Formats: sequence, structure tokens, C-alpha cells
Amino acid sequence: MNSLLQDKVPFLVTLFIGAFGWTVAHFVDRVVLSPIIEYEIKIQTSGAQSGSSEVRVLLRNLSRTAAHKDVLIRLRKAKETTALRFIRSGCDIIPVAPTSLGQTDGTAVCDDDVAEFRANTLPPQGAAILVARFHGVGDIAIQGGAAGNEGGAYYLVSASIQTCLARNEFFILFSGLVVWLVLMLIWFYFNRAVK
Repeated sequence: MNSLLQDKVPFLVTLFIGAFGWTVAHFVDRVVLSPIIEYEIKIQTSGAQSGSSEVRVLLRNLSRTAAHKDVLIRLRKAKETTALRFIRSGCDIIPVAPTSLGQTDGTAVCDDDVAEFRANTLPPQGAAILVARFHGVGDIAIQGGAAGNEGGAYYLVSASIQTCLARNEFFILFSGLVVWLVLMLIWFYFNRAVK
């Protein structure tokens, strides 16, 4: 019985790692086939402009094939009672190389309550950083949509385990392959040493 179980170890390990790899690949395919733009918000509280703070939003198109057109992102006060005021000249949209956001690389406009960012195109797996400076304290809400009638719909999703899996699929699957290879070498080494 023990010998029979030892013969099945490579098969069971291969089956387990294969199922894990298939699950990750299937899950990631579902995420990247959806029109998802991932965002991460970071707030730096001690800005360079006379006590101002800065919010940076990193946007990533998780799709491998579809570009999002006429992307519109708004940052606004989370509550009307919040003592937060955007600086009118403190907005910018910065494409992360090698991303190009279209003819003008996007526009950024701020008023006291809203910072609005527009990009003609966010290409597949492209990224951009939205920068808005503000005075005061308070929570910032993010809102997305298509700027024109031609723009397609997309989901604006905060960074999570799902988006992390989509961004790191190759590394995860390659790590699973390396773990399988190491386990098989260890098993074969100890199996030969016993005989």
C-alpha cells in the first residue's frame, strides 16, 4: 500500500499544480476580457506648494487587446461638508512610458470641487498618472465614464487581488512551474536513493 502511494506522488503533485495553473489562467482571462481600468490612489500630505497636498491616481488598462476611448475620470470631494479645495492650476495627466494617450496625451482641468481628467485613448495595458493638488483635508472620491458618445463603457476598479493576479499572471504561472520542477527533482532524488 505504501509503495502504491509513493508511485502516485508525482501524479498527484502534477495534478494539483496543473489545476492551480488552470484556475489562475482561467480567472485572469475573465478579468482581462472585461473592460476594466484599475486605479490606485496615493495621497501625499506635505506638498511643495504652500501647504498643499497632492493626490496621485495610477490608472491601468488591464485589457490585452482593447483600448478605451474618450476616458473621463473625475476626482471630487467625498462629502460636501469636507474642507477640501482643489488648486485650479494643480492638475496634470502623465502617461507612463511607453503609453500614449492620443493626440494631446490628455487634458486636466480643476475647479474648487472637481478635478477632471480626459484621455483620448488608454491603450491595451497602458497606464497614466493623474495628479491633483489640493488644500484642506477630507476624503476624495473617484468617478469614471466615457467622455463622448463614441466611448465604450468600462469598469473603474480599485487595486485588488484579482487585478494583481491579472498583472502578474506570467510570474505566478512560471513560479508554479519552477515549484513543480523542484518537487519532481526532490522526489526522484529520494526515490532513487531509497532503491
